Amino acid sequence: MRAYRNLVGLVLALILVAGCSRGDREDQQRSDAGKPRAERGLVVAKVGDSTITVGQLEDELNRLHSSIRVRFSSPERRKDFLKTLVRFEVLAAEARRRRLQKDPQVIKRAKRAMIDVMMDELRSSLVKMEDITDKDVEAYYNKHIELYKQPPKVRASLIVVKTRAEAMKLMADARKKAGDARYFAELAVKHSIDPASKVRRGDLSFFSKKEGKLPNEIVEAAFAIDAMWTVGGPVQTAQGWAILMKTGEIAARNHPFEMERDRIRNRLYNERRLQKVDQYVKDLQAKAKIEVLDQNLAKVKVKEAPHPPSSLMPHPPHPPH
Repeated sequence: MRAYRNLVGLVLALILVAGCSRGDREDQQRSDAGKPRAERGLVVAKVGDSTITVGQLEDELNRLHSSIRVRFSSPERRKDFLKTLVRFEVLAAEARRRRLQKDPQVIKRAKRAMIDVMMDELRSSLVKMEDITDKDVEAYYNKHIELYKQPPKVRASLIVVKTRAEAMKLMADARKKAGDARYFAELAVKHSIDPASKVRRGDLSFFSKKEGKLPNEIVEAAFAIDAMWTVGGPVQTAQGWAILMKTGEIAARNHPFEMERDRIRNRLYNERRLQKVDQYVKDLQAKAKIEVLDQNLAKVKVKEAPHPPSSLMPHPPHPPH
């Protein structure tokens, strides 16, 4: 079975190689400024009716990562690499002899490989990096300015009670379990008279000084707490007296446009490529003659997955005493 799968893979590669027409190879040769076209066409090995040329060997070597490619700088090592291509051609010829190029599995995998190659070409051809203008980049930056410029924020939990004495007592209780946010939340549920924060166990989430979502005295008291998980207060509010625990902080962010320019350009380039490719595929589908036969679709049978063993098995009886 493994040998069969290997042969299927080789036939697939053979189909893709055959799909690169002579014109494609000539285009490659013309684009190679380092060697004259005739030299790239010279044969370095013959395998039956097939040949391997200088250009083909160069292309295969140049597809390797530079850290690997350097290993084949000597003629002896290049000859070793050539042996792998010869082996490929020998096995491909055997696969053709077995007519595996007509195997449904090979044809399906060849289609998938062709689609992958086509999609790579579409992604690189439908949109160019130079299509993303400075105006596009600046517009994105301004539209999403909150990603690049943000004031400092803190997160805090709140307990509000009616009197200062109650607040002092709760603060003393909370400080006995210093840094225990869960205990502070339990105190908020049990004692706080602020309904909005009480349902969230005292949590106020993140806020900045200028958002205006919370009373100024609460905001100032929260920002005055230096260390995380520290209790501060008490502070008088319109509802009563409040104590707070600092549970989070976010430093100010100030990334100027120049710092983010290239990153935004790459993001827009990738997003636009995806959009263009998606639209291209939709257009192809709109032009194609597609017909779904529901009456036959209903006849498709799908095997049911085996039922997993139940985890609710009855407990074995206790052994007699």
